[in-house]
Amino acid sequence: MVPCSYPTRPWVEDRIVSSQGESIILSSVEMSSIVFSDSAVFETSRTINGRSLKMVAKRYTTNHSQNDGMTLLLTHSSHTHKEHWEPTLDCLFAPHADQKLIRGIREIWSFDWFAHGDSAVANQELLHSNEFIPSTAEWGAAIADFARSRLASHHLVAIGHSAGASAVLHFANSLGDARQSFLRSIVLVEPIFFNRDEFAMFGEAPTDLMIKGIAAQRFQWDNKRSAFNWFKSRVPWKTWDERVLAVYVNHGLRPLVADDLFGPVVTKLSKKYESLCFGDVECECHFQAPELVTALCREVPIHVIQGVNNRDLVPEPSSKCVTDESRGRFVASHTWVPRAGHMIVQQQPEGLARALVRVLKGEASGTVTLQEDTRSKL
Repeated sequence: MVPCSYPTRPWVEDRIVSSQGESIILSSVEMSSIVFSDSAVFETSRTINGRSLKMVAKRYTTNHSQNDGMTLLLTHSSHTHKEHWEPTLDCLFAPHADQKLIRGIREIWSFDWFAHGDSAVANQELLHSNEFIPSTAEWGAAIADFARSRLASHHLVAIGHSAGASAVLHFANSLGDARQSFLRSIVLVEPIFFNRDEFAMFGEAPTDLMIKGIAAQRFQWDNKRSAFNWFKSRVPWKTWDERVLAVYVNHGLRPLVADDLFGPVVTKLSKKYESLCFGDVECECHFQAPELVTALCREVPIHVIQGVNNRDLVPEPSSKCVTDESRGRFVASHTWVPRAGHMIVQQQPEGLARALVRVLKGEASGTVTLQEDTRSKL
């Protein structure tokens, strides 16, 4: 991989004016630890017509980071991007958070999939002139290359949401024997997996309808404020935490004209590639993901976090697939988060942070449902 780093900077407040007129702040001004972020662009081994696709990653550190601490690797769901994790991280680093846990985190890396977020911008020319179905297996392999070259001395915890859950399993698999030396655990957040013998009962119709629906969605607005108001009034975005919605608008959209920062904006992820991502549902790597749980669970602790209301998007066979002990899938813990559906990262950053804290502190075991007290100490 060929790195090209940007300067480290404080994680500044990110504001957007909501429909009610108040500012929505993504990073708390009361955080007890100053969070810094920097980004890097890497060339991956995935090529199109002989040219490498790029992957953009963002790193977060604090003024308390220690070299012997954990390094968290974050992957997002399809149609989102790496910054969607920021409100959850904000909860982890809140003033009332466990300071021992904060000191135990060395750094955090969040990765954009090839056609998502800033990776979509970096790969714009290649994506515009070619067509391919983004693969979670290739995404995971690219992250494994990154980890081997940059994080060999780190203690890694890989955390993936939805499609990103498949990616972190393929990441672990791509590490080979190296995972025994520096992969500490895997956390699967709302994975959508199917057993091969069960997927056929659903047929192709639901996937085809979803692909066509996404391809027809709106992708341009007069400015970021009008985009925010549009999302705020429509499903599924109106169910999201407003901090995440602000992230989506601030980091998922780009100016239609590069120098016109206050004019029309469009999605960084084209609707073409957003819809093609759902073609990955029927990709071989998707069926491999639950099989990788069977293969890896006795070697690396695998934790599962799901939303209590996840039937909004996840069929029951898929929801149960990842923890099916009859198929040899023995997870280290299984946590249910209340008032959250499949889009738990977007709907319940506080609840998700609480679940992650239990995993990171080594307190997660068995199957539990968190209480609905989001004010409890992390």
